Amino acid sequence: MDKWGILFRGFNPEAGSQIIMTKAGTVVQGKWVYGVPIFTNSEAAYIREVQPDGTMENRLVLSETIGQFTGAVDMNGSRIFEGDLIEVESGVKKSFEVCDGPVFFGRGCFRLSWSLLGTFDALIDCDGKYLRGTVVGSIFDVEGGAAI
Repeated sequence: MDKWGILFRGFNPEAGSQIIMTKAGTVVQGKWVYGVPIFTNSEAAYIREVQPDGTMENRLVLSETIGQFTGAVDMNGSRIFEGDLIEVESGVKKSFEVCDGPVFFGRGCFRLSWSLLGTFDALIDCDGKYLRGTVVGSIFDVEGGAAI
């Protein structure tokens, strides 16, 4: 996990070269930052990010991009966050397929939208084992643009 215990990410539009598209269709350049979210009375949101020297800085983020770390990593060791798109191994076809929807929280666990079986599969099974798969993007990716 992380020294915070619970980790979130959000997209900071103030610095960086990654490109995302908001739900409203606006293309934004910036970078993903990781830490704990802070919401204000206005519509502004921040991620409190721990710096290498142990100090903390509040980074402005687009509130719609804030997603929680699920506690799971993919087959390559990449952290899986809410809003990520996952390519998982299909037990039916013995092949890899991209799930139809992003990782989301529902019914007490992080889940994947996967219409192959017409169900929502839990990201982590009852034994605490993760599905075999890899993060292939997020709901904010611009084709050929953003890096996760």
